Amino acid sequence: MMRRFLYSALLLAFTSLGVAQETPLEAGLEATYNESVDLFEDGLYAAARVGFDELLESDLPTQSFLKEESSFYRALCALYLMNENSEYFLTYFAQTYPLSPRWQEAHITAADYYFNNRRYKKVVQWLGAIDQQDVASSFRSEYYFKLAYSHLMAKDVDKARNLFFQGTEYKGEYRSHHRYYYGHIAYEAEQYSTAVEQFKLLSGDDKFGGVTPYYLSQIYYKTGEIDELLRVGEALLEQAIASRAAEVAKLIGEGYYQRKDWKSAATYLEKHQALGGKLKEQDHYKLGFVLYKIGRYEEAINAFNKIHNRGDDLGQSAYYHLADCYLKTGKKTEAQSAFFRASESGKDQSLREDAYFNYAKLAYDSSTPFEQPLDIFKSFLSAYPNSRHRQEANEYLANLYLNSKDYESAMKAISAAGLDQPTMQGAYQKVAYFRGVQHFNAIQYNAARRLFNKSLDYPLNNVYASLAHYWLAEIAYREDDFNTALLEIGKFEAIPGSATLSEYKRSLYNKGYAYFSKEDYGNAATTFRLFLNSAKLGTKLANDAELRLADSYFMTAQYANAITYYTTYLGRNVPDADYAAFQRSLCYGLVDEPQKKGDALEALVQRFPNSVYATDAYFELGETYMKLGKNKRAEEIFNSFISDYPQSRFVKNAHIALGLIYRTQGNSR
Repeated sequence: MMRRFLYSALLLAFTSLGVAQETPLEAGLEATYNESVDLFEDGLYAAARVGFDELLESDLPTQSFLKEESSFYRALCALYLMNENSEYFLTYFAQTYPLSPRWQEAHITAADYYFNNRRYKKVVQWLGAIDQQDVASSFRSEYYFKLAYSHLMAKDVDKARNLFFQGTEYKGEYRSHHRYYYGHIAYEAEQYSTAVEQFKLLSGDDKFGGVTPYYLSQIYYKTGEIDELLRVGEALLEQAIASRAAEVAKLIGEGYYQRKDWKSAATYLEKHQALGGKLKEQDHYKLGFVLYKIGRYEEAINAFNKIHNRGDDLGQSAYYHLADCYLKTGKKTEAQSAFFRASESGKDQSLREDAYFNYAKLAYDSSTPFEQPLDIFKSFLSAYPNSRHRQEANEYLANLYLNSKDYESAMKAISAAGLDQPTMQGAYQKVAYFRGVQHFNAIQYNAARRLFNKSLDYPLNNVYASLAHYWLAEIAYREDDFNTALLEIGKFEAIPGSATLSEYKRSLYNKGYAYFSKEDYGNAATTFRLFLNSAKLGTKLANDAELRLADSYFMTAQYANAITYYTTYLGRNVPDADYAAFQRSLCYGLVDEPQKKGDALEALVQRFPNSVYATDAYFELGETYMKLGKNKRAEEIFNSFISDYPQSRFVKNAHIALGLIYRTQGNSR
């Protein structure tokens, strides 16, 4: 209505000046124009356009006011209706009426439309056609923002930067937008002083005041301004949104790390992890290092062990400090391995040397037959002939020559001396066995098998003969050769005195698993039961044996026994409790105790709603209630099942079950 009023006022002015006398044709077209404007302002663009098109097709002069206005409105109608020719009409208006008071309005309207629809190149085209000097001062802030933002979205960062900068000079609702994006571009370009200047101006801003502290904390970290980082970061952490809190905690921790305030660094780096932050290997290293520095060695071990197969300086330092943590917690074997990895990593030759020497010392102190400290010390002195540890290394080396544990060389020496005497045969049996163990621990199973069989060529000592068969069985099991595994375990058990060895109990466990893997569930049950008779109940191995015993009873249809052992298993804090609970519920069904089955299934779906067995359990629960005649409850469950698990393989069955229930109820559904 306002536009129509303006037109009438303008026409009246022309008339009073004696410009022209309105003809009946013009009066009719004026009515059409006013009606079309009303339709346009009511949002009826298609209907409005009919009138504007009629006006544009009339005999009025092209430069007449009505045609000029109609051309403008036709373009807007086409634009809002998303007609393909909308841009053509806008261009036509702009070119035909370059002096029109609506020329700039047309460009701004088109730009706004394209901006709202994220067609940023079009925004640049239409706003860019306007001379910046002609833009009203009240509109300049918005003009510069939309043009700058569109350039940014069109990947023209340089133009966007300049326009955002210009926009910072104009007051208004978009001034904070200009400052934020100008600061953001400076941040991305690592122009941190400029970014800080803009972000500080946004402190307390309703729209961006909550975002800029994240930028500032990142900048202060990158520029090493630790005091500022801690000031901004600790205040920010108190109000940070959940998705950003972990990142903020990490930055604060990194700040304290650079300050060497290890305790505070540990607090915030652990908070970063607790808040769900994703740790890269460098993050694990820093967390491990600060925990090491404050004497929390077990936790430091966990962090350092997240770093795998790195041969660079980071890996070297991680392995070295990991080794020291192991030493301080009495884990010498693990420390030895970690020192070795440190000696093979990084560019710090001094650290390599020190790590290698510590590795050699631990090899010397080791009570296992797996190491060759004589060769290690020889290698150390060869690699570092001028080492500060030279004298101490030579002392170790002198002792090692007296009591060599080089089993391969020992075997060659024994063979060269001859195996005619029982003493030499017994020595060969022993060193061949220990050499086999070395190969086994190196996962060199063919070599280990060969050495264990060589040891058995001279079975003088029952202990080593038993153990050779034990490890041969272990190799066979790991290679899925279950028949050979059972054969070797049988030989192990047949040797007098094998029952006194610590490996005997484990052999029963392994034997049970071999039968289980062969699907010989009867013998598996017998063997697992024997193992449990002598095992300490509640241990990880015993718990697992109970579960497999229950499975064996289940597979041999001894459901009552299976229920007993599933129940015993579930009485402890164990893994796979959902599996055991589901299996037990099936057993209740198989022994025709549907009420107990229903109770067990109810407990399962409540206790383990996210279990892989929850879907099957829920369906089974519905069937169980049907069997109990509790059709109303069964109906509820099946309806919930179909709704909650639409992709389940049992959905069809659930529909069938509902059909049976409805038929029983006389329900036509």
